[in-house]
Amino acid sequence: MNRLHATRMRKSASALPALASLLAVVLIPATLCGQTANTTPPPADQTPAPANQQPIPVETTPAPAAEGETVRLTPFEVSADQTKGYFTPNTTTGTRLANNVGDIPSEVTVIDKQQLQDTNSQNINDVMLYEAGTEGSRTYTPVTGFTETGDRMNDALAGGSDTANNLGVGGPSTLSTRVNGLGAPDNEVNNFYSLYRIPFDTYNVQSIEVDRGPNSLMFGSGSPAGIVNSSSTQAVINRLSGSASLQASSFGGYRETAELNIPLIRNHVALFLAQEFTSVGMQRQPSYDLTRRQYAAITIDPFKSHKTKITADAEFWNNTADDENTLLPQDQVTPWIASGKPMMNPVTGYITYLSTGKTVGPYVYSTTSPGYTAGLPTGTGALTSNTSPLYVTGITSSSAHFTEMWANGQFLWAFQPTQTIGSNYGGLIAAQVPTTLTASQIMVRSQFLTNSTTLPIPGVGSPLFAGGYASWNTPGVVDQNIYNSQNGPNIDGNDDVQARARTYHFDFQQNILASEKWGNLDADLAFFRQEFRDFEVFPGNGHNTGNTFYVDTNSYLQNGTPNPYGGSIYESEYQGDAFQRPEVNQNWRGMLTYGIDLRDKVPSWLSFLGHHRFMAEASTHDDYYQVWRFRATIDGGDGSYTSELYQLNNQPAIP
Repeated sequence: MNRLHATRMRKSASALPALASLLAVVLIPATLCGQTANTTPPPADQTPAPANQQPIPVETTPAPAAEGETVRLTPFEVSADQTKGYFTPNTTTGTRLANNVGDIPSEVTVIDKQQLQDTNSQNINDVMLYEAGTEGSRTYTPVTGFTETGDRMNDALAGGSDTANNLGVGGPSTLSTRVNGLGAPDNEVNNFYSLYRIPFDTYNVQSIEVDRGPNSLMFGSGSPAGIVNSSSTQAVINRLSGSASLQASSFGGYRETAELNIPLIRNHVALFLAQEFTSVGMQRQPSYDLTRRQYAAITIDPFKSHKTKITADAEFWNNTADDENTLLPQDQVTPWIASGKPMMNPVTGYITYLSTGKTVGPYVYSTTSPGYTAGLPTGTGALTSNTSPLYVTGITSSSAHFTEMWANGQFLWAFQPTQTIGSNYGGLIAAQVPTTLTASQIMVRSQFLTNSTTLPIPGVGSPLFAGGYASWNTPGVVDQNIYNSQNGPNIDGNDDVQARARTYHFDFQQNILASEKWGNLDADLAFFRQEFRDFEVFPGNGHNTGNTFYVDTNSYLQNGTPNPYGGSIYESEYQGDAFQRPEVNQNWRGMLTYGIDLRDKVPSWLSFLGHHRFMAEASTHDDYYQVWRFRATIDGGDGSYTSELYQLNNQPAIP
């Protein structure tokens, strides 16, 4: 194996020293005071609110708890109890503080858990099916990476681009989306940057916020399309609840989920557990996509004053997949049929049209090759250049890369399509290069193999058709006799992904000051980490070559025996590489917020001073990303993997 290794690290400017000093000063004394503070809640204000009074800020809105206690929400969280139907009035998206949706200067949509359940939304593409200005894979087909010659296409939903390789395309669960037509939004979990390679699932999501536009983030940089933030379900300290679900879908797919919320110490400690298993049903076989998730969250509210809150959660994610192709294979069969079904005999160097019996040639490698005809061009250009008198449409010389042929899972043979003296392709080294070539060896030196190809594309590399198309993308196979798109085999059947991820989140919230006169001072310290590991094999999609159907246009093999698969359709997979792309995403964040309402503290003519909130934040974001690429090489040994030139030098000559 050859291994190519690259490492990338992104790190934001560190603010940890200043953050640590700030939080040490305010959090430790406040925590000690919280243990001895008067736990008797102040009497509720019974004065009717003025008709024109603005909505009360979220952090002062009490949520009822058992045993007559009042649990005060911090400005860093919102309560699901405030949801009315599908409408959630408050969110932390954008500002990272609880705000009324109407007060946020950007277009925000909050999707609560009830709406997710009613629409059976399981991932981001399901969510975007029902929201304005959003598109997922069910509303458009994410095709990327095409060039003028049409040989660069990536089936994003089949998993080939799930690792943002080559052109930076994303995977089906995250980056195969668009917001306001601009592209994929940033993926966030609990308002932290999240790896798009770990798609969220709604089994442990309390709500999802879609914040559209480049102004969706008040801190840091992000996608101009906006962000999609998923808020994880947290343990509820005063509620015992649970649920389970089982779903079945087309083509043998099924999904099961279960969740349980357990108050361990009522009103003080609770545990939330959830798990999910999904097997995606697929029509074209062989294919599979299995996902397993386990999630646990704990909430600790240690004091009766409810001024301190600690939450932590962890999720384990595992995915094994060989997804079916979602795009038709590129068609290089129909042009061959339309051209009269030309077939090459690499031994004689002549092309014969199966439809008419006409022959064209000879095609030789050089002027010293057997059968050379004076005045005719030589080399592969004699066949492929449309200015050559020997040019034939629908057929071209095969790539010079070492090639293996397989059928029904069985290895057939290996060959070097074009021989080059002194090349190390196929295990040929200098000591194995014969100094004197026999007639048979000269013949092999002159041979090249062929396959079908597209017809000349007007205006793209075709002087005979100048002024044609500015760009071109090879059409897919639509002839059901060539490929049955409904029940045909999965042409991505050799792709395989094995991935796992771990996500850890910790949050410490502390109320430092809660005064009717002096306002509220709160602090928050949070940690978020993701670890991703994978092993991916993408022989068909690894280079964005997509899946293309060709015809084996060689009537004979290079050793002179008839080709039993001549005229057969095959799929070419270029450089079947394997990849490992481990990544670690780690975030720290500290926030300090102070809010005061001046409306009842100043004369009526100064009531316009209103309610104010001040916030200070320090955060770090580190992302470590590595790429390991594995490629098979031939270092000799098995004679099937050595060049024909070397084999002929050590075998009886071909008669």
